[in-house]
Amino acid sequence: MVNDIEGILVGSILFSLYLFVPGYVTGWVTNIFNFRKSVFSERVLVAVCLSVCVSPILANLMARRLSTRTSAAVFLAFSAAFVILVVFEWGRRRRIFPLPMYTRIGFCLVGIISAILLFSLIDIQIGSRLYPPAEIFDHIVRVAFIGSAARSGAPPANPFFFPGRPIPSRYYYYWNVLAALPVALGGMSPRSSLYASCIWSALALASAIPLYLKYFFKDTDALPRKSLIGIGLLSVTGLDLIPTFLLYLWHHFLFTDMEWWDSSQVTSWADALLWVPHHVASLVACLIGFLALWSAKEANTRYARWSHTGLAALGFSSAAGLSVYVTLAFVPFLAVWTIRYLAKREWRAFGIFAFAGLLTVLLSLPYLHDLRQPARTLATESTRVPPSVSQTGAGQQASLLKLEPRTEGFTSMILGNHPWTTPIELLEVAGLYFFEFGFYGLAAWIVFRSDLSRHRELSEAQRAAWYLVVVVGFLTTFVRSSVIQANDFGFRGIMLVQFVFLLWGAQVIDELWFRRAEPRFGFSRSSGTVALGTLVLGLLGTLYQLALLRTEIPLTERGYAALRVNGEPKAPHIGQDTYEFRAGFASLENLLLSDSTVQSNPFAGDANSLLIYNRYQLIGAFLPGCGTEFGGSPAECAAVGQKLARIFPPDGNAAATGAEVDEICDELKIQFLIAHVSDPLWGRRNSWVWERIPLMANDAMRTFRCGASQIVKK
Repeated sequence: MVNDIEGILVGSILFSLYLFVPGYVTGWVTNIFNFRKSVFSERVLVAVCLSVCVSPILANLMARRLSTRTSAAVFLAFSAAFVILVVFEWGRRRRIFPLPMYTRIGFCLVGIISAILLFSLIDIQIGSRLYPPAEIFDHIVRVAFIGSAARSGAPPANPFFFPGRPIPSRYYYYWNVLAALPVALGGMSPRSSLYASCIWSALALASAIPLYLKYFFKDTDALPRKSLIGIGLLSVTGLDLIPTFLLYLWHHFLFTDMEWWDSSQVTSWADALLWVPHHVASLVACLIGFLALWSAKEANTRYARWSHTGLAALGFSSAAGLSVYVTLAFVPFLAVWTIRYLAKREWRAFGIFAFAGLLTVLLSLPYLHDLRQPARTLATESTRVPPSVSQTGAGQQASLLKLEPRTEGFTSMILGNHPWTTPIELLEVAGLYFFEFGFYGLAAWIVFRSDLSRHRELSEAQRAAWYLVVVVGFLTTFVRSSVIQANDFGFRGIMLVQFVFLLWGAQVIDELWFRRAEPRFGFSRSSGTVALGTLVLGLLGTLYQLALLRTEIPLTERGYAALRVNGEPKAPHIGQDTYEFRAGFASLENLLLSDSTVQSNPFAGDANSLLIYNRYQLIGAFLPGCGTEFGGSPAECAAVGQKLARIFPPDGNAAATGAEVDEICDELKIQFLIAHVSDPLWGRRNSWVWERIPLMANDAMRTFRCGASQIVKK
């Protein structure tokens, strides 16, 4: 547990080289948002957000030609420039770190959020038992890709499939490559790097809030207070606690993640930061890219227009590689807004937006080429779905998006087949949104009533906000992703709407409880009570969600939880076996080369705790698919799977002998085999698991050299 804390803290420091320093230098060079004359605290906000726009695309373009270690070192040039700028600024002003009260409070809030994320992600150790967070259900994929990116650069090789050669991934991998830079530079574990990246995605999201209030809405009245309110609202979710309580009351059933009550969830901010930091980073890249275009449109000099437009293109191209779903939701809004400029004959604004789009496509061509590999079913980006939700079969052709309301046909299952636009389904969507948005929905309704009554007086920014809400809201309501059963497009795209609602919520709270003069919204007497109630329920919902995600695995081990995450060791040995798995892989780090190939049981149902600590290339995982959703041919997977079934027979019968095991290992280029306690062969003393001399062994895991290519560290 101490190692985790140290690793995440070191990773957070190393990430400043990639998610702070480049943005600071970029802000100084472009002087976007009047960067050079801003106070240092504001420059910190701008630097973090600009880094999310600049660093992912630069890191991935470099990693395509250079090694990951070299790419990580190149970023040190930004550090040298940063030091020069700070020294210059100190010599000019002699005081660059003013910390007003609101700034200190803001830093404290961000520190609290970071501490909560850290505690939510580390392995909790109780004696010789170890309990990872429930989020490893998704993290096993990202940790594996970060490790692969550290070894192979961009695009990362599929870490789950190796049919004798590396298979480039067809997957949005920019965050994984960026997170591989601290791994390559500092030698830290991919797990620690991923968890540190969760903290930095939270910093970027929090930083975007005051920037949008100031530079988009031009809302500078009581800006520090509204910014703090907005950052505080990151701890508030919808009214999910109500259906969660009703499900338990009626069915004595709890989902591991509170969001799972609705298969078309509107994810809480805390949940998104813990499970999918790259989607949050893509959200920030889209928003800051748009804000850079907004600034370019209003710029007075040619240099500012060109540089800010270039920043926007970098942000949009980074966003596409960070999350294709967030970007797919944002692009239609951007297209509609650009066409609006054309219709109004605002030629300069239209030219700026159109040129940014063209430059984005040019920067994204290598990434788009990767995605154009033979399309199969993509991997489960959101593997965290209820057990009742099945995935599309491996290797099955699937379109990216399809027309279907957000209810996913729930009403049709009850009432029979109806057109997808039936009023009943629309009412159901409205009901779901009532619970999912909670306070944010109330704030949006208050703003809507106010803006409708004075629609002719709305600023350009307020109109743009409504355009975004309508376009993205419509798309994420009636269009869904179809590569897996989980609606990732709906889950992630609607974060754009959530962000606008959060900004409105900060403005509503400020007027409702802090300012009475010159009211904008015109509240009724009951507004304050309803708003307070939804805020309290939203905060309690987030606290409940964080608590259950943190304690679900130990509660499952003790038989208290109503639902367990699939893929863990069997109770009552979850903590003990997980401890042994982590200890085993820690020992292997001193014995195996980083580019070694290993293979554990691909049929195991408790592979999460095994895979989360693995740093090596697997030959075939997640059979029958081998992870070919990320890249590779299902036909090749089938051939590999037949051979692996001889080494790890699912039923434990007819296992290969020692000589046959080595022959298969040579054929598949497996250097090391890993057996663990749930393997059917583990209990058979006449199997190769016990006949061979292990390289490393403990009570739950045994590792063996295999075949002729038995490579270990000297």
